[in-house]
Amino acid sequence: MTEEDIIKDARFIFESVQIDKPSDLVAFIERYRKLDEKYNPFWLEPQVYFHDGNLRYICKGDFEMLIDDNTDNPFAEVGLSEMESIVLRSFVMRTSPLYRLDLYENPVPPIVITLCNILDSALNKLPRYMGESLTRACAEDDKSDFQIGEMFIPNYALTTTADMTWVCEEGAQYIITPLKENTRARAIYKVNDTTEKQVTFLRDTPFVVKDIKHPRPNKTEIYFEEVKL
Repeated sequence: MTEEDIIKDARFIFESVQIDKPSDLVAFIERYRKLDEKYNPFWLEPQVYFHDGNLRYICKGDFEMLIDDNTDNPFAEVGLSEMESIVLRSFVMRTSPLYRLDLYENPVPPIVITLCNILDSALNKLPRYMGESLTRACAEDDKSDFQIGEMFIPNYALTTTADMTWVCEEGAQYIITPLKENTRARAIYKVNDTTEKQVTFLRDTPFVVKDIKHPRPNKTEIYFEEVKL
């Protein structure tokens, strides 16, 4: 198989796609899975990369599971459509890296943009977070090299927790003060109650770094305040 073969077969990844109903999403996943199985059999190392960022997370199986059994759906109570419920529920599962737009090359696959737009719509229907503080233990791909006074505007839905006892022993940790009025933080846990007490900020929410502390070696606490748009 040549590079031309790969480009030809993977072209659909970067073509416009319309996802209006679950069957549209399943059709894309099945096509992508066939492509991946063709070029990336389990024994092949290194794997062929399609320059599509985290799109491979679409094959984790979460979407099919949610589509096959959408009965135990807490988000239906707040007026989410079927697609909004499926996307939001996948966001709180293993598929969440799919929605990290900052981890894609240019261009971002159109299906990722479509799913992120559906996620935005779903999050907008959830209750605002009304608490004082939020925190996030940074993952490997999270930005941590900040300066005091720096603006931070993530182009993805930033997930945090309202459980302020959630402290990482090392690495970077965000500590965020949301706006008291009209915050863009949405309290997912108010609808889908889990031990994580998940709260997610809408895409493109602006923050400013107010302080940076190093309470011990290999540990950084970055203090943000949400800023009005």
